[in-house]
Amino acid sequence: MYGTATANNGGTITNGTWAHINNETELLLNFGTSSPLDELEDDWDIISVTETQAELQDVSGGNGGTDTLILTRL
Repeated sequence: MYGTATANNGGTITNGTWAHINNETELLLNFGTSSPLDELEDDWDIISVTETQAELQDVSGGNGGTDTLILTRL
């Protein structure tokens, strides 16, 4: 499954894409190469999903830290 997404970075709107990967246990995001949204381009583990919100996590390959991303449907 795949689709389009819109990110609002304090007034700057950027269009991107998303796709389910690895039997729909991960979400791949792509908002291009412009900072800071380029940091979202990764394969995020899906932690929880409701009708209005998705919680995602990514373990950094560099230092082993965990990033959490919460997406909200408007």
